[in-house]
Amino acid sequence: MYPYYADTQSFACTTSCRVGYYGNDTTKTCEICQVQCVTCSGYLVCTSCITGFYLYQITCVIACPTYPVLYFAHKQSGVCFLTCPAPFYGETTTGLCQLACPSLTYPSPTTRICTACPAGCLTCDATGCYTCSSTYTFLLSALSCNANCNSTAKYYFNSKCYFACPPGSYLSYDLVTCLTCASPCATCTGTAGNCTSCIASYYYLGQCLNACPPNYYIDTALSCQPCTSNPSKCTLAPLNYTVYPFTSNYQLKAYVVFNRPVNLTTSQFASTVQIAYNGQPVKSNQYTVSVYNSTTFLVVFNNVGSLN
Repeated sequence: MYPYYADTQSFACTTSCRVGYYGNDTTKTCEICQVQCVTCSGYLVCTSCITGFYLYQITCVIACPTYPVLYFAHKQSGVCFLTCPAPFYGETTTGLCQLACPSLTYPSPTTRICTACPAGCLTCDATGCYTCSSTYTFLLSALSCNANCNSTAKYYFNSKCYFACPPGSYLSYDLVTCLTCASPCATCTGTAGNCTSCIASYYYLGQCLNACPPNYYIDTALSCQPCTSNPSKCTLAPLNYTVYPFTSNYQLKAYVVFNRPVNLTTSQFASTVQIAYNGQPVKSNQYTVSVYNSTTFLVVFNNVGSLN
């Protein structure tokens, strides 16, 4: 059974008091809500508010609280929210839930608050800046605006501005940001690995090599240059070698020592070096070869008695 309340306006008994009144369980009468309440469940317990007031917990207030916690006023529902309901966003300067954020702010999808753009940004989102004010430089690679860079020292690298990208860096696609070259590049261009000079190695066609290819020489900039560009740099003594056989752990081995540095693959070694056993050539499948240093190879033989 529902309780009945006396409606003092109509002099009737009712189970539901009219709008603006609540049922008092002690007096069993419909009693009026506070003037700022549209509906209530008790004189001090508002459930909705008149226009111009907002429901904060059980009280109708003319403005939602801002301290110690900021609440946003949602005009459409007349309620104070910690987080504005979608599709609204809290605007901190007005304390209102808004459909669109003002300029120099962006709608945060996580907090549902209009969040200020970083200094110098005219438009931005949670990822970064997209346009900058006239006194800032836009850095596309970082999606940021930098106040220190200007039309004179406009190149940005490691939080500083330069007149040109410093050595060891290259200009990225946004034409203002300098990025670090990849090791072993000393300098590079276009991409981190497109070397133009090398650290402790030799530059050859955008690469850094431990040795220049055949028919190339090393110039004073440690770059590989073709012998055709300066034949005098490539005048070399005829290539020859000496075989020094020895036994280790009952296995026949040999050092093959060339008279100058060489850069040979295993197949090139087999076609260059002739090793004989009892006057017959030793086939390449009868030994394994490895590089010992730039002039010497180590050969390990399989089932070969002695060399001549």
